[in-house]
Amino acid sequence: MTETTNKTETAAPFSTLLGARPVLHEKLNTRFAELVTDVVATGKKGTLTLTLTVAPFEGDTDTLVVSDQVRSKRPEIEAKPSILFPTPNGGLTKSDPTQPEFELLGLDKKEN
Repeated sequence: MTETTNKTETAAPFSTLLGARPVLHEKLNTRFAELVTDVVATGKKGTLTLTLTVAPFEGDTDTLVVSDQVRSKRPEIEAKPSILFPTPNGGLTKSDPTQPEFELLGLDKKEN
């Protein structure tokens, strides 16, 4: 069992890790922006989780390996249903094929 010693030195700020890992920083920025956009669009909550794993490098505690995993649980955007009409050949169309189409005529503008 190892003892934890009290050190008077202050640990480096967490932002130092992000500066050393620009890909992680960019991934967090992108995922956070997507999450905020989806929360605003849906009015539902979402989460962004960063998991950092710190392990000794090949058993040497003087060298550490830091790996990351970023997960987001974005709120689901509910798609609105569409009303479509079947065509004789098995397709779908927005226009009801049983309704006649009317030719619309433009109105001439009168000059005053």
